[in-house]
Amino acid sequence: MHFANLASVSAVGQVVGSLRQEHSDQISSHQVWQVVDTACQISAIEDVREFCQAFLLESLAIAGADAGTFYLVRGQNQKTVLQLQALAHGSELLPMDHNQHLPIDCWRGDRACTERVAVHATVNKESLKIDNALATDRYDFLQEEILSVNPLYEIETVLVIPVLTQTDDVIGLLQLVNAHDSETGEKTFFTDSSRQLLETLSSLISVPLSSLVSSTEHRGMLVRLSGEPNLEKLFDRILWEAQVITGAEGGTLYLVNDQGDRPVLEFKVFHNYALDIRNYFSKDRKVQNKPIPMTFVDGSPNFANVASYAANLKQTVNIADAYETSDFDFTGTKAFDAMHDYASHSFLTVPLMNHDDEVIGVLQLINARDFGTKKIESFSKHHEDIVKALAGYAAIALNNQLLIDEHKKFLDAFVKCMAQAIDAKSSHTGLHCQRVPVLTEMIAQACCVDRDTLPEFDLNDDEWYELHVAGWLHDCGKLGTPDQILNKSTKLDLMRDTVEDIYHRLEIVKREKQIELLRHPCCHPLQAICKAYQFYQFAMMINDEKDFIGRINIGGERMSGTDQERVCAIAERVWYDDAGKAHAVLTEEEVDYLCIQRGTLSMEERKRINDHIILTIDMLESLPFPKKLRRVPEFAGGHHEKIDGTGYPKGLTGEELSLPARMMAIADIFEALTASDRPYKKPMGLSKALGILQQMRDNKHIDPQVYHVFLTGRVWESYAKEFLSPAQLDIKDIQDYL
Repeated sequence: MHFANLASVSAVGQVVGSLRQEHSDQISSHQVWQVVDTACQISAIEDVREFCQAFLLESLAIAGADAGTFYLVRGQNQKTVLQLQALAHGSELLPMDHNQHLPIDCWRGDRACTERVAVHATVNKESLKIDNALATDRYDFLQEEILSVNPLYEIETVLVIPVLTQTDDVIGLLQLVNAHDSETGEKTFFTDSSRQLLETLSSLISVPLSSLVSSTEHRGMLVRLSGEPNLEKLFDRILWEAQVITGAEGGTLYLVNDQGDRPVLEFKVFHNYALDIRNYFSKDRKVQNKPIPMTFVDGSPNFANVASYAANLKQTVNIADAYETSDFDFTGTKAFDAMHDYASHSFLTVPLMNHDDEVIGVLQLINARDFGTKKIESFSKHHEDIVKALAGYAAIALNNQLLIDEHKKFLDAFVKCMAQAIDAKSSHTGLHCQRVPVLTEMIAQACCVDRDTLPEFDLNDDEWYELHVAGWLHDCGKLGTPDQILNKSTKLDLMRDTVEDIYHRLEIVKREKQIELLRHPCCHPLQAICKAYQFYQFAMMINDEKDFIGRINIGGERMSGTDQERVCAIAERVWYDDAGKAHAVLTEEEVDYLCIQRGTLSMEERKRINDHIILTIDMLESLPFPKKLRRVPEFAGGHHEKIDGTGYPKGLTGEELSLPARMMAIADIFEALTASDRPYKKPMGLSKALGILQQMRDNKHIDPQVYHVFLTGRVWESYAKEFLSPAQLDIKDIQDYL
């Protein structure tokens, strides 16, 4: 006989000896050892549900019961419940709702549902034998699970046995109905011997069942904790798990912050279900609480507060009653209690340790409650052990998530630093790299909300972050664009603006004209007047040409063919150097630059600056982005593509572009049109900017659906109110642009 999964051999011997001594006239040695053998077989099962089903079927056979149920005591949604694990009729297991449960107690003190016999036996930790269920009005048998299978079934006799752990906690509840005589098959009563045998079986299987449930819950707990990607939700989950397994009314989770002058414990989440309080403490929430310093100003450890004491000494602290101890300062706790008409008595404070044996946080539980009596009790050694185990799992999950969060923050800061560096590289792009990601996310949010235009589009947390990173890196290739091109503010800005050289040359032409006129003396005053007037007209013409050159050099407006012809005419003027050598006023290169039709960049320069998107894609595709960020290059690299395939660098069509890339294209254009910090152009009003976007929509350059959401979702308005000047908000009605 194998006792490995049962209690100790001596304990089994004591149970068997006691049973035989008290019921020697009713229970045979064969029956006793048969129960022990059954317990050994059941205890070898490693699946909780199969364990419970086997226990129920064996119990039915021992008691000769017609049907039965078996429950486990579980915590669910801040309530202690009896959760149905097995339902059987005879030797046949019946289908059931796996989520079916009976509430025992609620955090807010609701009355236990003791009209159910199973709940009554659990709360009072006692076996019940009812010989005539039809005649009693003490319990409600109309809700029994067996009746859901066969509503015509009659429950006449009932035997209920709680399964108690070594610490006298109820872990499960066995309920049998309708006993039959094993020889005649007729209905009879449950005997005392059957009850004693089943109580013995329950006692023997309680240890392995408790261990199996505990290990299963621990595995499930670890899976739940490690599977929570959101840091704030993980804080909540850790505290929730701890409260469920201990029955604690309240609790707090602290996190160590050692970034300042002194390490502190920061409040992250606080629950108290008795007071219906569920708060988070973070920078973006209204609810705040002062952190607990782990050291004093002189550097000595703070042992006054129980949380800082546990963190500094890396020790668990279990306090039976905060009002009866002078070891720690509970002034804040008592003030809270007075404010809420509450009493915080028992405390269990456990440090959370990472793999480097460093304290990363503290878990504190308040007021353990007995689910039966509902009285506040101290946290037991069992509670302490299981919370320590939870703290180990929690620390692993929390440390991993904190590392991920730190890496995420570092990456976020790095990409923003790159964007700021690009914007600082050229004053002529203003804050473009910092505004485009904001506008892109505003457009994406509007598309997620609009269920009519893009009903299938939505983003989860990972996809939002992927879009966020792509937005901030969308122009990273500009780091490789030559500064003289990126910063070219005028057409003639070639390392330096050569327009002054042209002015100087034209002044030489003016001077030479003056010298020519003065070379031959005038014989008559009238001739002198004519020469002076002739020079005045020439000088005015030269000045006008200087003004013209200065105006077209800015490149703010589209240059006409007439202006280009005038540039060529000015280029035909000649000036002479000190050696008497003749030179054209404008070089061929200067003519080419001054004749640029739009902006300040030549075709070659524009190609160089457009190549930034190729470099952006090359840079991003060379980075080992994790799986959740694998589309960053595609999102960032597609914002100069056009829906009709005439964009660059790849000439992709709308079908080949993702929606986030199409959103970023509109954001990139709209920001550039409306930017008020570009030195080479005046800020454009919304009416003109939307008109240009509308034209681009009509020419199949931008996505029509995203453009529609951009308008109807009034993204343009939200962006304008935050980033543009009031003078640019020159429209309210968008009907003309739809």
